[in-house]
Amino acid sequence: MLFYWSNPIILQFIAGMCIARLYITGFRLPYWGSVFLITVAIGVFFLIEYKSRLIFGIDIRRIPCAIIAICLVAAFVLCQRISILKMPKFIKLLGDASYSFYLAHPFFIGAAAVTSGFIGLSAVMHFTLSFLLCVIGSIIAYSVIEKPMMGYFKGRNEKAL
Repeated sequence: MLFYWSNPIILQFIAGMCIARLYITGFRLPYWGSVFLITVAIGVFFLIEYKSRLIFGIDIRRIPCAIIAICLVAAFVLCQRISILKMPKFIKLLGDASYSFYLAHPFFIGAAAVTSGFIGLSAVMHFTLSFLLCVIGSIIAYSVIEKPMMGYFKGRNEKAL
């Protein structure tokens, strides 16, 4: 049980939910707070030891990377100056489709690997194909599956309350 909850990807997901909750409630960091978090992220980046170290079966190199990711996301999402900027529609769409991206990217990367192997694409072309399939596929999955489901369940949850 502890192994699962201490997995850095789970901790990052929980941190992301907390950052989103802070954002939704209107919390914003002062400018110096964002600068501090970016400084922490840069400092942790330079402190990472590149040897593999396992503690209780956990590769501890992933924990500093999680700290870097959490600090950078919080610094940019919760910054007062960024919150007043208008987000381009395509960037907002990518953010909305991010959960679909998270869930579906293994399938799209697998499809790209099969296609790349069949056609004989170079590594750069394989990466490009994987990236494009993931982004386009995630936007389609969001538009066709996730968004309609959220609308359906939102109405049902409001009626239940």
